[in-house]
Amino acid sequence: MKNFFKEMFSMQEKRISTIIVSLIACLILAFYLYISRMDIPETLKGIILAQTYIIGGVNGVNVLSKIVKPKIDEGEDYSDG
Repeated sequence: MKNFFKEMFSMQEKRISTIIVSLIACLILAFYLYISRMDIPETLKGIILAQTYIIGGVNGVNVLSKIVKPKIDEGEDYSDG
């Protein structure tokens, strides 16, 4: 079980794991507010949306770095000269 959480929350940076945990907490809060009040505040919606964009952006950058890094390691020359 510990290994499951370690793999689930480790995205090569501990800072991102904090964002994921806070996103999960916000989603739980939004679920509770929807059940109890039938409404989710706009600010909470904005926070959830921003956290989702941050996680998607970091994942996109990680994918691009995995694509570009092997080419740099092979010694390809990207200079203009």
